[in-house]
Amino acid sequence: MGVGRKKMNKKKILIPILFLICLWIINPALLFSKDSTDDLEDTLASVKLGSKVEDLLAKFPKIYKNRLFMGEVLYEACNQKELEVFTFTEEPWSQGYITNIWIRKAEESVCRDSTGSLPDYNISPVTPRGVKLGDKEEKVIKAYGQPTDIKTMKNGNKMISYRTSGKLQRVDAINLSLNFVIEDSRVKSFHLFGDMSWAKKPF
Repeated sequence: MGVGRKKMNKKKILIPILFLICLWIINPALLFSKDSTDDLEDTLASVKLGSKVEDLLAKFPKIYKNRLFMGEVLYEACNQKELEVFTFTEEPWSQGYITNIWIRKAEESVCRDSTGSLPDYNISPVTPRGVKLGDKEEKVIKAYGQPTDIKTMKNGNKMISYRTSGKLQRVDAINLSLNFVIEDSRVKSFHLFGDMSWAKKPF
């Protein structure tokens, strides 16, 4: 009985190994998806992640500033004609630096209402690899390869994520993550964020 179980265990181990070897011989790409962690861009909307807030204000002097009760400071603008919103965040554990950039399509009330409107800047809603708001999901995969993670959100939208495993030599921030929200097979928003190496986050 014990010998039979050992043989079964060996078969359970050997079969997956043989299958992986066959895949490797046929096409190594089937085993390993494109590793986007080595070359994930650190720039979005022409702003470099980890850049100083003062540099952002020099670039967009009329940008709207909003301090949240948890300490985050949002700097926001909108392409008013297309209702494309740009949010650059200074987080409380990285004061003085932009570590969060979010670009999205929004309702008109987000860009303007009876009390005023967000500054109208002609910012291009496109990633460095050419993925734009409204592009099909297939273009994201073609540009960035297989995602690090895919999740279905509560509202039914899909989130496609690409993450780095640590600090890249050419960037100021670490632990970069680029998320695409897909609605009806098209890009509704993208979101780039990371950490300053010296930041002490509460989570």
